[in-house]
Amino acid sequence: MILNTSNKSASAPIIEIVIVTYNRKADLLDQLRLLMHLDYPKESYGITIVNNCSNDDTASAVDEFIAHNEDSKISIRALNLPENIGGSGGFSKGIGAAISQNSADYIWLLDDDATPQENTLKRLVGGAEREASKSIIGGVILDKSNVEKVTEAGAKVRWWKARQELLFSGEKVNNLPEERFESEYASAACMLIPMAAAKELQGFANFFLHFDDVEWCLRAKKAGYKTLIEPQARVAHPTKKELYRPGIKYYDVRNFLYVAARHYSIATPYLFIRFLVKATICSLSHRKRNESLETFKALFDFMTKTQGKLQ
Repeated sequence: MILNTSNKSASAPIIEIVIVTYNRKADLLDQLRLLMHLDYPKESYGITIVNNCSNDDTASAVDEFIAHNEDSKISIRALNLPENIGGSGGFSKGIGAAISQNSADYIWLLDDDATPQENTLKRLVGGAEREASKSIIGGVILDKSNVEKVTEAGAKVRWWKARQELLFSGEKVNNLPEERFESEYASAACMLIPMAAAKELQGFANFFLHFDDVEWCLRAKKAGYKTLIEPQARVAHPTKKELYRPGIKYYDVRNFLYVAARHYSIATPYLFIRFLVKATICSLSHRKRNESLETFKALFDFMTKTQGKLQ
């Protein structure tokens, strides 16, 4: 269902907000209500909701929301996918839809459970417009349970340690720099992409979950784009506190290897052996056996060039 896709005014840069959702109807509706009241000209942004084949009645709830807001100046569209293709696939579909519309200056990627502030979009666009060079602009991710605490504000990839180092993680929001600063990646939970970059780089790698935004930003860097964090552009996001979530270790290991192979290939053999040794040791512990099995599967799928959803 599509609402109000008439031409926008040129009063401000045109933004297409892309949200990927899966079985988070309540979070999504809360977010949509907030997005209707951003401190940004209503005629200058639209919303594309990519529904990853949710089974919690998300599709009909979104249709009702669109119908209820049919008199709004904000264009809203829903893309209901026939299967769950993960955050990577969902964002790629949304980016592709925005490119096809060919009316936006920027695409704002946003997680369905992220809570933006009223001025978040204005701050992102302001940062992008003040940059003379080609730039990706990321926001600061705050802990939703304590919005005075930073979850991440960009990150560095520590190849030889097989992990990301999240910048400013755990620090108070008041400790953030006042000016934009460079990062190796911006989280897809809140990332502003120039349309030129979207057209040049297209969507995310087929990773399903995790490290898709890292790979995309590293690809953007090769194409001459900087990734900057705008410290005044903030969203609150739930932190994942579970010790073990099925499938996550698989995606973390497999996709980190893919990112290394594409962007820092010298480390790939070392990383493969490191993951293999650690999984072998973990297999001796009953508590960590599931993680070790996921790692073995990830290593096998990396060798066989298997991507997408864990099968």
